Amino acid sequence: MLAVKLGDAGIRAASIDATTTVGERRNRIDQFRNGGIRVLTNFGVLSQGFDAPATRAVVIARPVYSANIYQQMVGRGLRGVRNGGKDECLILDVKDNITNFDSNLAFTEFERLWQAR
Repeated sequence: MLAVKLGDAGIRAASIDATTTVGERRNRIDQFRNGGIRVLTNFGVLSQGFDAPATRAVVIARPVYSANIYQQMVGRGLRGVRNGGKDECLILDVKDNITNFDSNLAFTEFERLWQAR
């Protein structure tokens, strides 16, 4: 739904989930890496082992309770310049998740990292 809404707003987007065929996944990932798709949404298939170092933003649009999975998810955008990534990456947690699940969410495990220095 998110990819469709983005497309309606004129943003080139595609979605991948467990029902997407391997061939179509590869096609959409290649389009994302080559700039043909600006936003690639997914559920449960790109959170671990997916490498796209030029990722500029990660949006966590579902509740994540596991600190390990959360770290993997935000890690998609935290490659850094030395690894072919950007020097900054925007990490967004959807407010509904925080409002509804608060301290049960995994991002709270990283509070010390989010503090201003």
